[in-house]
Amino acid sequence: SDESSLGLAYRRNQGDDHWKDAGATLDMGANTLTKTGQVGTEYALGNPAASIEYASGKALDFDGTDDYIDCGANASLDITDSLTVEAWVKVDNFVDVGGIVTYGGEGEGTKETYALATRTSNKFAFMSNWPDDWQQLFTESSLNEHVWYHIAGVFASGSAKIYVNGNLDNSANWSISSLPLNPDRWLQIGLNAPGASEYFDGKIDEVRIWDVALDSTTIRDWMCKKVTSSHPQWSHLKGYWRFDESSGTSCDDYSQNSNIGTMMNMDPATDRVWSGAALGDASTDTYTTNWTDVTVSLAHSDGDSIMVNSVANSPDGVHIYRVDEAPNVTTPPSGWEKLDPLRYWGVFVVGGSSPTYTVTYNYDGHPGIADESALRLAKRADGSATSWTDTGVEPNTVHHTLTKSGESGTEYILGTTSSDNSLPVALTSFTATDSAGVVVVKWVVESEVGNAWFYLFRSSSPEGQYIRIAQIPGRGSATSRYEYCYIDRSVTPGQSYWYKLVDVSYQGESIEHGPVGVMVLPEQVPQDAGLQQNYPNPFNPATIIRYRLPEGGWVSLAIYNTRGQLVRTLVEGREKPGYKSFRWDGRDSTGEYVASGVYLYVLKVDHRLVETRKMAVIR
Repeated sequence: SDESSLGLAYRRNQGDDHWKDAGATLDMGANTLTKTGQVGTEYALGNPAASIEYASGKALDFDGTDDYIDCGANASLDITDSLTVEAWVKVDNFVDVGGIVTYGGEGEGTKETYALATRTSNKFAFMSNWPDDWQQLFTESSLNEHVWYHIAGVFASGSAKIYVNGNLDNSANWSISSLPLNPDRWLQIGLNAPGASEYFDGKIDEVRIWDVALDSTTIRDWMCKKVTSSHPQWSHLKGYWRFDESSGTSCDDYSQNSNIGTMMNMDPATDRVWSGAALGDASTDTYTTNWTDVTVSLAHSDGDSIMVNSVANSPDGVHIYRVDEAPNVTTPPSGWEKLDPLRYWGVFVVGGSSPTYTVTYNYDGHPGIADESALRLAKRADGSATSWTDTGVEPNTVHHTLTKSGESGTEYILGTTSSDNSLPVALTSFTATDSAGVVVVKWVVESEVGNAWFYLFRSSSPEGQYIRIAQIPGRGSATSRYEYCYIDRSVTPGQSYWYKLVDVSYQGESIEHGPVGVMVLPEQVPQDAGLQQNYPNPFNPATIIRYRLPEGGWVSLAIYNTRGQLVRTLVEGREKPGYKSFRWDGRDSTGEYVASGVYLYVLKVDHRLVETRKMAVIR
């Protein structure tokens, strides 16, 4: 169902006791997996992709000793003019120059093109340094350990700003008008610079790098929800790591630039933890100095909504966010039947002196409610909490609400004490994303009751005429989670599309979902042909080799040893222009792993040598 995660496995013959990853190149436009330099073997289609956690999402836990993420080098991160770096962080210990996000070169605490870091006295810093000309901006506020904060560093035309939870905390004019590029540079998360020893101690989530200076309104409006193509600066997103993988050491880049990270000295089993950051699929916010008669509210298209008012003790702002899927913890409080499997809500309060508020959940329109009197409201501190607790409130069946006063910032979910309230799961996720010139439409259901078909419709405008483009069989009645996927290849780069989904029962009843929108980005064409440094390097067992083609032609990408002997041909054939990548699994043309040592990778276009680079294998 998910073409983007397909891979090709191989073995020599049936005598082999296991299959190996062939490292084939996936072309979703042509529906192919291609592997060159083969010598006779057996192949099988498979899915090598790491599974992704749904619900609350994951963060990474850094020990402050040697844990970090290596994202390698990529020209997309060479940002010198306008920059924004964002992250959600929970600091266990404010280490001096403890790197949160750093794009820099080799050195002990020096040579950062740009960086976010912790400093002593419980402060954060936004920094740039090369060569030995420190530009630093510290937060004026001293912050607390073991508390989640959203931090953003912004630079443009010599002006630097640092934001904490959407508030401008400090600003300064630096003595540089542009950010200097280190000749050798890598992106690190959790470490100040390659070769340095200043490691971050705490948890990091939702790292974003932009080549534009975001304003305070945009930072506030998007800090509590995941970035999608509807972000006003989507085309300027150069790196985006959500850390939501449930296993493995890879950290996917959700931008268009494939800056995939690798966990170094970290154990995925213990360092991938549930995130307590205030993040959802939708959010709203209000910042004001006068909370008299101010109400903040967020609704779902079904009709149910959550509202915050009676805000006291002068906070700077209030965010409400909504997560459109079941939570990671689904066990209800004692005496309850179940929790809402469709969605839950959160309130994040910024600043103030022990601020409080009243929260009201209006459940009118929520599907599956038969016995209103049995509805209840549960809460927990954040997504890392291991249980939900009863708020102790009962429904107002006249206004269809559940209200709780004296709250201070937490997550909420609807529940029921009666089995008469089925709270049925229809759709928990419906998305459309651009992927290399095609649109990947996905939707997730927790269960289905008498579901015959899904009809998928498409339009060129949100209010325009929708034409049915696909009919996908449902599963009838099923109680397990399932993800559907449809690849729309009949799209044009540079155009926007909207999709609606209709599920149809055996009785002919239908429910419409959406629309969701996506823009198919024009393919970027590089200005020259060449190689980028492989990543990781040195490596074991595999590495990514990236190359670029300004125009189409006959392409050869091959590996040689230092004696000039051909080890393996990775790519050989005609290719279109664009940015390319190939994952080499460290095997030679016979399928055997190569020995430790230095190897050369060589790019030729139309039989002419373009570039040669070195890499190292460590066994």
